[in-house]
Amino acid sequence: MNTQYITDIDQAKTVLADANLSLITFSHSIGYDTGLSQMYYDEFISNADGCHDIQKFEDYLVIYGSDVSKNDKHFTQDELLVLTDDELINLYDSLGLYHYDLDDKDDLIDELLDLDHEDFYIKYYAETYYRDLDYTFSFNGYSQGDSYLVQTVGKVESWLNDDYLTHIFYDAPISGNIEIYVNGDCVNEISIYEFIKDEYAYWDKDDFISQLSDYAKDLEYKDLLIEYMQDNLLNHLDYDY
Repeated sequence: MNTQYITDIDQAKTVLADANLSLITFSHSIGYDTGLSQMYYDEFISNADGCHDIQKFEDYLVIYGSDVSKNDKHFTQDELLVLTDDELINLYDSLGLYHYDLDDKDDLIDELLDLDHEDFYIKYYAETYYRDLDYTFSFNGYSQGDSYLVQTVGKVESWLNDDYLTHIFYDAPISGNIEIYVNGDCVNEISIYEFIKDEYAYWDKDDFISQLSDYAKDLEYKDLLIEYMQDNLLNHLDYDY
């Protein structure tokens, strides 16, 4: 008996339908998404959440809360008036400012009052040793020298912390999709964001499959999907550049 071959999916669909069968297949693409990482970083720096102004220096960040702007005045007249002449001159000098008459306290105060937060931190960072910078918290990367000090101004949201910034500056999130085909037609596409608990979590294949299994518990092809993922999902993830 000669073997008969078919050459396209439409012929296969006819054969499967005649036998009351359906062919289910799966594919997936999951990895560390450097493109998404760059997008998250760009959105953070450009204040995409609409709540926080960001001022970034080489190794220093100033984050402004929703109640304050970097264009607000840095000093108030009351806080400057209580300073002694020497304290005022020291403050003035520490910012690299120059005035022809340091004995004129009113002129010094007026010039300091002209500084908004952005101007102040530009001068402050330029004139201050790294070890002497004021900061609220810090975060580190994974190579020597990967470190930032963070100064918060105003009411900054609690989620904007060292863990969050470490992810934004130094980590790549896990992303991807799982596609389900029946007789060659895509009938479902599952984004891993629909069930993954933490896109920055340390990759664990078994834990990932367990989360997928919970998510897919009501799908009629769940067992086949889980079997496919167990056979085809890598124990480690590659970076998608």
